[in-house]
Amino acid sequence: MTDEYTILKSIKKLNMDIDNALNESINMYNLTASQCDILRYLIIHKDEKVCSTDIHLKLGISRASVSVTLKKLRNGDFIVFKSVPYDERVKYILLTEKAVKIQENIERCFDNLIGAIYKDFSEEEKDKLYILIKKMIENVNYSKH
Repeated sequence: MTDEYTILKSIKKLNMDIDNALNESINMYNLTASQCDILRYLIIHKDEKVCSTDIHLKLGISRASVSVTLKKLRNGDFIVFKSVPYDERVKYILLTEKAVKIQENIERCFDNLIGAIYKDFSEEEKDKLYILIKKMIENVNYSKH
């Protein structure tokens, strides 16, 4: 039987390997895996009014990390911010033409990575894995209190 520490180290390694694979596949766009995660979220929700708080809540990324990553995406000309007339603190995030042009390639990178990760998994195995990971996340978050 595998000990718990080995499982934790394996989860961490998997996360790092996923980031590295994603970084390699999007290297030509000068994007990082974390920038690509946010950009993909914006692509999926492009017809909605998305602000940084939405990204923070939906992706579980700290507000500070979201802010830094959005600034880098803006500096790379992938997004722009649009002020909201009724509240100057809120800014919607819009994709630029540059981001729209590469969205298919980004989706293909994610699809290829997902296909590689789950190559020999049955639907039942994927469901079970999701349940177990979700349970671990809940346990970690509960232990913080």
